[in-house]
Amino acid sequence: MNRLNEKVALVMGAGRGIGRATAKLFASEGAKVAVLSRTQTQIDAVVSEIAAAGGTAIGIRCDISEAEQILSAVDKVVTTWGAIDILVNNALDSSVVFSTVGLLPVSMTPC
Repeated sequence: MNRLNEKVALVMGAGRGIGRATAKLFASEGAKVAVLSRTQTQIDAVVSEIAAAGGTAIGIRCDISEAEQILSAVDKVVTTWGAIDILVNNALDSSVVFSTVGLLPVSMTPC
């Protein structure tokens, strides 16, 4: 349907699972997709699948626990396509301590 025609989407964690499905769906809707993941073989597979279906994608190896890699990836996408319209952060940095933000004590739980 091309609902995302000419939009640029950067999808982190796009090598498998929900990220992979999201990248492929966005491409099928006309978006140019930057496929980010830590695993090059997964990146290559997703980019190939998108291209085979007639979509446009670039693959970028990126470990989100490394700030410089994130900055470099964003720079590559902007240099390639001029902007980023959609950002999907479907990746987890397991080195970050889990936060309790959003967890309410039982006595404060809304009814």
